[in-house]
Amino acid sequence: MQHSNLPKNVKFHIKNTYLPNKVKLRTQGHLNIIAIRAILTFIVPFCGVVGYFTESIFYGICFAPLFLSLVFAYSRSHYLVLDIETGKAYKEKLFLAKATSKKILKNLNDVEVLVQQIPGLADKYQIALCHERYTIGTYQDTQAAAAFLANHFGCIHTEKVNEFTEKTNVSNNTPDLDQNALDNRPTNTVDDPALKSGKDITFWDTKSLIKMILLPFICFIIIGLIVTTL
Repeated sequence: MQHSNLPKNVKFHIKNTYLPNKVKLRTQGHLNIIAIRAILTFIVPFCGVVGYFTESIFYGICFAPLFLSLVFAYSRSHYLVLDIETGKAYKEKLFLAKATSKKILKNLNDVEVLVQQIPGLADKYQIALCHERYTIGTYQDTQAAAAFLANHFGCIHTEKVNEFTEKTNVSNNTPDLDQNALDNRPTNTVDDPALKSGKDITFWDTKSLIKMILLPFICFIIIGLIVTTL
């Protein structure tokens, strides 16, 4: 399967910027950086505007370190890299788009790309590799993502429906997915205890955005009001 044929939600994680030699997948650490960027992008302008018009000492003092933190957050990034040229999978930290550290994890042919159902979410699947998880969506799309990585980088393509199911080696050399296999995928009931624990949510869903941005923003405003009234 070519990258151009991948579903849109798969391309959200697997971008073609560095293909065909490598792919860079955002790590959980990078998602945390994105969360910090989002929070500071709201707080810093608010802090600057309020501090300027109200001449508040609290917001004036906070503005400089928060602005520097925002610049630092936008200059940092963290990726899981699958690299054909080196034959390795590694995690790479970057500052101003330049690598500052590289941690080799394993050889590409030892990397397991696991398709698994997200606990607590019916008909939602994710891929897991090198201790990172990526929420894809449907079973078909998730299999397409796993098959692309496995076939292109020579990884091991496996599947696990829930914690009570043994892993199944799907393939690592088949370019196209068997539609019959997709249609006859294993299913689970909502009574399965594996689906009731450790609920994993999509990073960009509404509840996550509210918790990630609005709550810290509101807390900052409350603290500012308390300090300015003292």
